[in-house]
Amino acid sequence: MAQGIRQCLAAVQPKLVWRHFASWLRTRKSPGCPSELVVAAALRHHLPDFLAAGPNDPNWQKFLRARLDLDQIEGARLAA
Repeated sequence: MAQGIRQCLAAVQPKLVWRHFASWLRTRKSPGCPSELVVAAALRHHLPDFLAAGPNDPNWQKFLRARLDLDQIEGARLAA
C-alpha cells in the first residue's frame, strides 16, 4: 500500500516531491518523475513539519513527544 502511495505521489505531484527532496539530485536540470526512493526521502524529511502542523491539542502534543526521538529526525538537531 505504501509503495502504491509513493508511486501515485511521484506520478501526480513530481514538482512537489522534488521541491521537498533535500539532496544533490535536486540540481539536475530536468529531474522528471521522481523514483519511489526520492518520494520516500521527501516524505521522511518533512514528516516533523507535517506532524507539528497538526491540531493544537495538548493530547496530540503529548502523544508526539512520547513517540518522537528528535535525535533520529533529520533536521531536528538544527532546530533544537
